[in-house]
Amino acid sequence: MKKVPAIAGSIVIFVSALFAEPVSLSGMVKDADGTALAGVSLSLAKIEGLSVVSNAQGVFSLAGTGVRKVQCASVLSHARIRISGTRLFISSLPAGSPGSIAIFSSDGRRVAFLQFQGNDNGLVTAALPQLTPGLHLLRLTAGEQSVIRTLLSQGISETHLINSTEQNAVTSSLTKHSTVTAVDTIRATKTGYVDALVPVDSYNIKDIEIVMHKEGEPGGELPLVYGVENTGAACQKPTLLAKVADYPVVTNLPDPFLMADGKTRMTTRAQWKCRRAEINAIIQKFQLGTKPELTSEDNLTADFSGGTLTVKVTHGGHSITLTSRLSIPSGTGPFPLIIALGMSNSPSNGSLPDLFSSNNIAKAGFDATQLAPQSDGTRGKGNFFKLYPDKTVGDYAAWAWGFSRIVDGIFKTAAQTKIDTTKLAVTGCSWAGKGALMLGALDERIALTLPQESGGGGEAAWRVMADNTGMEDLEHAQGVAWYAQSLKDVKNSMAKNCPWDNHELLALVAPRAVYVIGNPDMEYLGSKAGYISCLAAKEVWKALGVPDRMGFGYIGNHGHCSDVPAGNKKDLEAFVKKFLLGDKSANTSNIAVWTNVKSSMPTAFTASTDKYITWDAPELK
Repeated sequence: MKKVPAIAGSIVIFVSALFAEPVSLSGMVKDADGTALAGVSLSLAKIEGLSVVSNAQGVFSLAGTGVRKVQCASVLSHARIRISGTRLFISSLPAGSPGSIAIFSSDGRRVAFLQFQGNDNGLVTAALPQLTPGLHLLRLTAGEQSVIRTLLSQGISETHLINSTEQNAVTSSLTKHSTVTAVDTIRATKTGYVDALVPVDSYNIKDIEIVMHKEGEPGGELPLVYGVENTGAACQKPTLLAKVADYPVVTNLPDPFLMADGKTRMTTRAQWKCRRAEINAIIQKFQLGTKPELTSEDNLTADFSGGTLTVKVTHGGHSITLTSRLSIPSGTGPFPLIIALGMSNSPSNGSLPDLFSSNNIAKAGFDATQLAPQSDGTRGKGNFFKLYPDKTVGDYAAWAWGFSRIVDGIFKTAAQTKIDTTKLAVTGCSWAGKGALMLGALDERIALTLPQESGGGGEAAWRVMADNTGMEDLEHAQGVAWYAQSLKDVKNSMAKNCPWDNHELLALVAPRAVYVIGNPDMEYLGSKAGYISCLAAKEVWKALGVPDRMGFGYIGNHGHCSDVPAGNKKDLEAFVKKFLLGDKSANTSNIAVWTNVKSSMPTAFTASTDKYITWDAPELK
């Protein structure tokens, strides 16, 4: 069969003229293992009226006469793309036009992605990633329009734009026999798979072979961040028992790779999306209460003026307004953004050292009390419950819902704020550290989650806390309005009945990035329980093939939320550089630090992790 490189992504063509075009394209669609794929939808970018679905043997035939769309001048028709050294320059863009740049390898894998916001001079610059030698495609998108350019990489600092009027004699000779002008592009789509775009140089080709990759598998996508709040919204909901007491005793930390049916264990990375959705549902039912989803009947508007983001949400005939103040660096952007959870909406980096201002990272504050009071202790109070009057829901679920509405507003106003919506981070310390973990865990648009000294209810495992009572364990959480009402019935003796533990709350962040900051001097936080929980959660990132996206540091000799030791600061800076600033040279590998400073730490905390982590991470395909 004729193999044609597939490019993951999408192309939009704009119409100025229509022509009838006879088409005869046929072949087979397979997955990466060579298995025929049925039910794949195939269509052409430039031909209207022709589409087909592959049969049980993966065979397709796009045949007939369609209407060919001829591209007209667009907002990108005058855009100029050039490469100088290791930097990409795009000029003559329409002023104020947001867009993106994506680079794809010849096997269809996206190797680089940058979103940009419009600026007054119509110029965008970006650092090119180190590309493997060979051909690559660059897709420039502005508004709803895209153009494709071909890149040729010859190694470090040797990348050429080869289908440009600027190409020189050297690149022309290098690419003389390697480039083909495509007349159109076949688009193949199937749920659970990354879209494949296959360029064709003729409308009459047989034996085309299209290879599609499952989401999250090698050759597919394992994003640093997602463009939606919950990628698993369409996954089947797990069947859950009514109460924690109804579940059998599991003395170790539950296996995060075991599906909710108790029988099926994950074998592929693609299964994580729905396994993650199961864990999310369990934690919301028994620990947090339900975080509502916006529906088509709800309304959300956003405005940015005078440095303040204002978001108005209407649900069930009632409305509430949320605000967050932003501090945005000078310049054209786009800028990463860190949001600090607390009781103020003023721009802040929480209790973290300010690594952000000097790195041109924007700051925002999220005032939790806009949704529910932080310390009142009365269940069901606050603006959130005016929209959703279920008082069994905990404040953390309310805060997580409100935070996601602020993120909605950031997305809606990105052209004004110049915020890079692919580079959002959240932080908080103590009660806000628990919240920061939950906010980042429950909204997949957050690229980097930075919980600080979150203790029980945060990263610390309930089971380990229950073996060392008197700390921030389950019984200290009872009755607190932060959590679901039903959690008050769960005693320390019932910790082993919990169908989850908080290593799985941490794992909800995967495959995105998280750096956990602990404090072993504060016995009440139960940092050893947090450390063991982090060790267990880390196995998820390892199995997904991205262990460098999860790190944790428990370093003592400081007060609660009052200081960050030099070791933590160094590792924090590495995570900020890699996941907010895109510095791939930043080393975030093997960050798992425990420094027990105080001799007064309970001796029981020296117990082997073998008691709690009794399962091995599977080798996921």
